[in-house]
Amino acid sequence: MSENISQALENIERLLGAENVKVDIETLKNETVNTLGLERQVCGIVYPANKKEVLEIVKIANKYIIPLYPVSMGKNIGYGDKIPVLDGQLIVDLHRMNTIRSFDSIKGNVVVEPGVTQKQLFEFLRTHKAKFWMDATGAGLESSIIGNSLEGGFGHTPKGNRRNTVSDFEVVLGSGSVLQTGTFPGLGADMSGMFVQSNFGIVISAKMELLPIPERFESFVISVPEDAGLEPLIDALRLLRQNGTITSLVHVANATRYLMTVESCPEEFANTLISCEMARQIMSSPLLKVGYWSCTGGLYGSLREVKAKKIEVRKALNGIGKVSFFHDSKIILIERLTGSRFFKKFKFSANIKKSIESYKHVYGLMKGIPSDEPVKNIRWRIDNDEQMGLIWFSPTVSAEAKAVRKVVAIAERLYKKNKFEMPVTITFIKPDRVIGILSISFNKFISEEKNRAYQLYDELKKECSEAGIGQYRHGILGMQNIKYSDEGKYETFQQLKKLFDPNNIIAPGRYGI
Repeated sequence: MSENISQALENIERLLGAENVKVDIETLKNETVNTLGLERQVCGIVYPANKKEVLEIVKIANKYIIPLYPVSMGKNIGYGDKIPVLDGQLIVDLHRMNTIRSFDSIKGNVVVEPGVTQKQLFEFLRTHKAKFWMDATGAGLESSIIGNSLEGGFGHTPKGNRRNTVSDFEVVLGSGSVLQTGTFPGLGADMSGMFVQSNFGIVISAKMELLPIPERFESFVISVPEDAGLEPLIDALRLLRQNGTITSLVHVANATRYLMTVESCPEEFANTLISCEMARQIMSSPLLKVGYWSCTGGLYGSLREVKAKKIEVRKALNGIGKVSFFHDSKIILIERLTGSRFFKKFKFSANIKKSIESYKHVYGLMKGIPSDEPVKNIRWRIDNDEQMGLIWFSPTVSAEAKAVRKVVAIAERLYKKNKFEMPVTITFIKPDRVIGILSISFNKFISEEKNRAYQLYDELKKECSEAGIGQYRHGILGMQNIKYSDEGKYETFQQLKKLFDPNNIIAPGRYGI
């Protein structure tokens, strides 16, 4: 350890106390475990509890030129967890900053710190009998509201596009000054967006919009039997989003994603690469016909509005796929039925029960109820969390059938070439824009498997880039080498970095800045 780092850590220890500065090998090893299977050498981990302590840490880092890597809860699973982009950085873990600073019960918003989790906010709203739902993501109960939002994460409700609903950041800039991005509209430019997927400072609070609890909520599932149904499905969903019939985010998943979400790899397929058609057959039963493509979303509004929206959804999907609607009473009834002794006599009962249990959590997410189920169900072919390797690849394209098919076609070929199943989700983040979420699951302790996973990830990035397909989000694997298609954008980022963080101490290399 260099003299500069030692002196910086001594100063930080005097500030925070020895219990909040960790440099021992065992702690650093445990805290930097990640699903990418990468190793990083870090200087240590420090745990500030308030704005004053963050400010002092930044001042010390500037004095000794020590790079800092801020994390909220460190639940960036599949993208890097807690580890920095580059070696030699000091992790600033903000989980102790877990105050919900304010709740506006009239306008429907909360101001939260980085350590506020989905579970904490959900319980807070329930305790206060709030007339609002939060937006929830599939990132798990202990994921940070701010951390997920700063990565560009999204949820399920009409407030799911968090780039539009999380704002008013308070930021300790790399220079040591404090910036309040403020309420917008207001005088001057809206600066909140600059702190999403960047490294100009440490965000210590943000405002999040909440969703007024509607008079009526119903979710829908659209099951499309054939692969060829993807194109008409995408076009129909785009129109429903554009005309406001559907206001929630809409998630389209292939049968492989559905299978991997519901259960681990069936034993009889341990040595078989499962195709999407095979996954559909595995999950289907006489009472439950799983589609090649399935779509979920929510309808929100008055009783009359939701009734009218259901008619529009059925009309738009006529001839494309089967549409089913669910509400609280129906979910309860189905649970009672699938739990009955009579139902358990049927061979296919276990599959249907698993499907209903899985969908119940998705249904809850659309009502702002966070869950750990999406996180639990990503092991797939491994036995425990220690072995779990996971990489997310996240392309983004126009919400047009041919653009979506181009992504799927490239991915299908590369996944098959590298011998991995291809689970894919396509999300309408906006009426005119979709995001693809493709996962690569592997055992990170098997070198050959891990190398194939890395190769697949690199090939996906390369071929999609060559096809003019960008990414909406990037893991730390190769993050420092990100190339922006617009040179002016890249140059502006570098200029902003020099302005906000002249000594380059905040997360060097993050998003290529």
